[in-house]
Amino acid sequence: MEGVISTIPGLCALGVRSDLDSGFNLILSKKPGLVFINLDNFSDNPFLLVNELHQYLNEIPKVIGLSKGKHLAYEAIKHGFIDYLILPLRELDVRKAALKYLKQFSMDKGHSICLKSYNDYQFLNTSDILFLKADNNTTDFYMKNGEEITAFKTLKTFHKSLPKNFLRVHKSYIINQDFISRINFGKQRCYLKHCIEGIPFSKSYAEDLKLLNHQFEQKAI
Repeated sequence: MEGVISTIPGLCALGVRSDLDSGFNLILSKKPGLVFINLDNFSDNPFLLVNELHQYLNEIPKVIGLSKGKHLAYEAIKHGFIDYLILPLRELDVRKAALKYLKQFSMDKGHSICLKSYNDYQFLNTSDILFLKADNNTTDFYMKNGEEITAFKTLKTFHKSLPKNFLRVHKSYIINQDFISRINFGKQRCYLKHCIEGIPFSKSYAEDLKLLNHQFEQKAI
């Protein structure tokens, strides 16, 4: 399952634990957005783990239950699980469940992106990202605090999982439209808050920017 999750843009597998304590510790330390729980591994009430998370976390991860049978499905949905999969898992079922999660929940303002490099995991809040810039097969993230972070994936890969407020304006640039302060169609440049240099946009994306500019005009005083 880890291998399947790692191939889906916007998700990365943080680990697998076989016992309750280590699994609970992993959730509290990494604070994942999505957790798969094998309900068959619990001899007592398999939903105690989810209930206990409310005591320690402000944001509870979405949970998908796993079991060899359907007998726990009703209880799982009752306890707020977003999905329920039958073991043994098929790759297609895992992929569909993960993509369904992304479609339903990844557009929140609190959405974060996981950047993985070997055993190092870094989480970026999308509301802190000014723009992304392609650099060959890597992508540079420019943050509003001035930090620049490099990820070893292509810009196209991240484009698929970013929230709707991110706009592709060039083959090498994706901008966070929430930070746009000026659009100069003569110079073909977008200017962002917290950023001195203008971001170039190409003619093929000019129509999208004109539509966005019209929306800004309608809201402006």
